[in-house]
Amino acid sequence: MGSASREFILNNFGDKQLHDTIYVTANSHFEQLDDDVFFYVERVYGDVTVDGRQETNRRLLEATVELHQTYPNKRIITHFMQPHAPYISERAAELREQIASESKFSFSLDDGSQSHSDSLLEFHSLLTARRFGFLSDRVLREVYQYDFEHILGYVESLIDELDGKTVLTADHGELLGERLPPLYLRDWGHGYNLFSKPVRTVPWFVVDHEERRDIQTDKPLQSEGVREEDVRKHLELLGYK
Repeated sequence: MGSASREFILNNFGDKQLHDTIYVTANSHFEQLDDDVFFYVERVYGDVTVDGRQETNRRLLEATVELHQTYPNKRIITHFMQPHAPYISERAAELREQIASESKFSFSLDDGSQSHSDSLLEFHSLLTARRFGFLSDRVLREVYQYDFEHILGYVESLIDELDGKTVLTADHGELLGERLPPLYLRDWGHGYNLFSKPVRTVPWFVVDHEERRDIQTDKPLQSEGVREEDVRKHLELLGYK
């Protein structure tokens, strides 16, 4: 129900009270919601650099397992960020460094090795660089595929720790050179109010299970808030204005 995370979160949860559900999230668009939507929210807004993403994913996995063990009668939504620019593979880092070195463009990813003080323009990510023709669709899909396979490793570990029904899905897809109506120009990335199959059609993969957990509703727990400036910085590093 959206072509970007903010739309997905507002359209799916904005008018609901889901006091039988815990939300574990690395996506700070969640802050658009009221405080009483879920039973409890665990925020893991880490650094978007490569090492920071690895640490964030590890914390998301550990938090989900711990909360599942503490509250076995609650549903849990765990919102990872991958696959999402800026991409985290070594290949992606090499491409950013190469493009920054050869073109004197900077990347907004917080990594000094991938920026130049004399650059005139800044790319957010390899998606932006692709729009300007600095790499091919084939190479872009390779780094996107790595991000996807990377996060599947965490998902597989999580599945092993959970009982009951588990579903793998996504908030939205990504344009990797597909054409958008009505003019059918090619585009890369995702944005708001896009009605295109690549960004609106997502998996709904049900993991094999024998039993369903008994789910119950309770009075929400107080979640620890975050500063608005931290949320804004996190979204900017992810490419949102």
